[in-house]
Formats: sequence, structure tokens, C-alpha cells
Amino acid sequence: MGGTGRFGEIAYDLALFTAPLAVIQTALGIIPVVGSLLTMPLSIYSLYLTYLAIQCGMNLPSSRAIYVCILLLVLTFGLTCGVLTLISRM
Repeated sequence: MGGTGRFGEIAYDLALFTAPLAVIQTALGIIPVVGSLLTMPLSIYSLYLTYLAIQCGMNLPSSRAIYVCILLLVLTFGLTCGVLTLISRM
């Protein structure tokens, strides 16, 4: 996509918010109904922070950073569907 950043930069940028948000989402997930309602805005916020990390860490313009985020979502969805398909056939 034409980014000039290094892997270490993007890894550090993503680690800054991914680990704390994962802990918060796990803690909120323990609460039956309210937890699932509160984790949805955190997931959207995490997606926004991922966009910013990709844009800053890889020195990409905003449109290309959005394409990378969409590509990540599509790959994650495809891998999840594939794993669930394999598990369901066992």
C-alpha cells in the first residue's frame, strides 16, 4: 500500500491500546447482558484506534489506512468463518 513505516512502529502502536482494551472487554464480558452491550462501543473504538495506528505507524494517507482496516476486517471474518466451518464438521 506504499507505507514507509517499519513493523516495530506499527506493532508498538497497536500494542499500546490492544492489551488494555482486551482486559477491559474481558472484564465486562463477565457481566451477562450489560457486558455485551458495553463491549460493542469498545470494539468500535478499538477499530478507530487501529485505523489511527495504521495511518501513523505506516505513514499512510487516510484513504489507504481505511483500505487496510477493511482488508483486516475481511480477512478476520473469512478466517473466523473457515475455523467455525472446520469445527462444526468435527
